[in-house]
Amino acid sequence: MKNIYFTTKLVSAYIGFGFIFLTSLSSCKKSPVDGVRIVIDPDVIKYSMLLDISDAADAKIKPADVSVSFSGQDAEYIYEAAGKKKFTVQEGVINIGLGPDRIPATGSPAKFSVIVNANGYLPVTRDLEISADEKSQVVSIKLINISKPPAGLEIIQQSVSLANGSIAQSVAYGISSKAPSVNRKLSGDKLSATSTASATTPIDDQTQVVLPEGTKFYYYQAEQTGTVTSTIRVPVYKTENIKLSEGNGTATYTRIVNYVAKEIVEPAITYRKVNLSKENVIITAIYSKGVDIPYSVYPYDMYKSFDVKLLTGQTLPEDKILYKSAITKKLVDLLFTAKVEDKSGSITTIREVVVTPENPISWYTSFVLNPSFINPLTNKAIANGDVIECGLDPINKTTLRTTVKEVSLANGSKQLRAESQTTDIGYYFPAVYTADYNYSFNTALSAEIADVNNVSGYIFIGINTGNANLGTQYKVSPDQGNAVLNGKIRSFTPIQISSGYNVSYWGKSYSSIPISGGSGTFNVFADIAQKLTIEPAVSFDLNFTCPGKVEFLGFGTAHITGSDGKDGWAYLKNGKWVTNGFTQGQTYNAEINIDGDVIKWSNKIDKHTYIEKKSLASCPNK
Repeated sequence: MKNIYFTTKLVSAYIGFGFIFLTSLSSCKKSPVDGVRIVIDPDVIKYSMLLDISDAADAKIKPADVSVSFSGQDAEYIYEAAGKKKFTVQEGVINIGLGPDRIPATGSPAKFSVIVNANGYLPVTRDLEISADEKSQVVSIKLINISKPPAGLEIIQQSVSLANGSIAQSVAYGISSKAPSVNRKLSGDKLSATSTASATTPIDDQTQVVLPEGTKFYYYQAEQTGTVTSTIRVPVYKTENIKLSEGNGTATYTRIVNYVAKEIVEPAITYRKVNLSKENVIITAIYSKGVDIPYSVYPYDMYKSFDVKLLTGQTLPEDKILYKSAITKKLVDLLFTAKVEDKSGSITTIREVVVTPENPISWYTSFVLNPSFINPLTNKAIANGDVIECGLDPINKTTLRTTVKEVSLANGSKQLRAESQTTDIGYYFPAVYTADYNYSFNTALSAEIADVNNVSGYIFIGINTGNANLGTQYKVSPDQGNAVLNGKIRSFTPIQISSGYNVSYWGKSYSSIPISGGSGTFNVFADIAQKLTIEPAVSFDLNFTCPGKVEFLGFGTAHITGSDGKDGWAYLKNGKWVTNGFTQGQTYNAEINIDGDVIKWSNKIDKHTYIEKKSLASCPNK
């Protein structure tokens, strides 16, 4: 959709900002503009979302040259907060929102995906929702730096050359070592299952991705295929006379008195499948340096269990089985990406996209297996020819399976391998210990807090297994009704379940005393006034000017950092914001992205009311 908040035909006002438009003046004691401001707030974007994009290893680092795009069910209704389809990320932050044609309802949230790219980082696709009870929210997106990933992860990349858009000859690409590796060209499309060294055997002990001859890669490109007509609301203006507060001068101003429906013609977007032609493909393997966790949480609010037939012949509910990996190096994820050209007129941009190997070519990953891993069918160490599991098949209600192969390396040593398109290989076992949990959390807020959006809570399930304290947590917000955590814990070792919550507001936090036993009720935000010191309210009145002396109100979301180490978000509405999080005597710095222009200011808090007026480099488009 095109820009619906600005119009080239209505030049007397900005829709969405609101400003005074003085058309005539008569005599007065001082300038009739002084002290006069008419507040107009059409409040077009009622549902907003701030995307906070940072480095996964260090949240203080904001990746440079970040680009975002949107896809999915309701992507066409997503706009930058100024009402445009041009999405600009400034210092890791962008404000987006739903246009007025898509109002989420109970049971019908707006759903879309955001695709985030940044130089030197792995691309990320995140599924998002805006529900009827979430007028504003902050979503944190962590990007993994390829050269400096978070602790516990290792990233290996290999470049794949294409000839006329496909693999010219079958190749095994080593993806488990940063040391230089000669990628072995294969004479067949499978690794040898024999113990005799040949041209089809691996050359080293690396995990390998095998791409057979003729493998192609594709992605989907958004394209305009025509136009579509839709209806939007546009304002009706009326000019009225006013008396000025100073002297006896008068002026006229224009204000919005009504909205009417207007048809607009917009581009229709479809997605075209594009095969790579000359681009190289990058294989990215993400490995975990940690050990397998001997338990699993199965949340009933997210998944519905189904019966699974295991390799052992047993049929068990999904929520009563656990998986053990047999591979020597844990592969967390495997990505294929490529840098492609986007052309718009005479402008060509380069972006990185996730690509997919074309079916029916049977690409696969060749994993190195732990030779001492026990096969539950034989109760012996796995051996050449054994069948092994590599995932669940919910359609056929069974497990995915592959075969163990013994191969010889170029140096004469032997190893066990297995091939799969999944990221793990091992066996499913009945969970030795299971326990149900069912905890309830009341999110009603008892204290008066002006900027309640900066109050955050996390509810958690804690598991004590052996000497390890493990668990999982979920975010909750004040006054969102009752939250429930229910499901089943599965483990190979004895477990104890507990639950609780923690709450934070502007750097202050407290935690509850956990409740054990698998059930209980918590009032998450009810005692916040007793546990946290709520500061006196500090209010801000923010407005901007741009060339031409046009005045309009502040809007959107500003990021605030304090000299006392606190940080939070200012949700500006009608140019105003109030917080109970500031401490008197401390200095707070603010940044806001207005139509791609980053504005900064700071205040030492020594009073309770502040008025800020800032200048923009250029006016937003009309």
